[in-house]
Amino acid sequence: MLTYQGRDELRKRYGAMFAATPDLHCEIVNRIVAGDVVIDQEKVQRTKGQPRTDAIAVYRIKNGLIVEVTFIPPVSN
Repeated sequence: MLTYQGRDELRKRYGAMFAATPDLHCEIVNRIVAGDVVIDQEKVQRTKGQPRTDAIAVYRIKNGLIVEVTFIPPVSN
């Protein structure tokens, strides 16, 4: 499902997110590269002093640029 498209929309949405979460920190703990697909396993901390959460991002690359990103939501236990 396409949520949004284009550089301008990406800058608008991510700019707002980064402005709202100035302490945001992401650590890539594992990366898999298979052809034009990159899968990152990440530890994300939105606020200092709060627990980190797991995240998975799947990037599709074309001509050296990210053309598609899918975020896989964490599974609740």
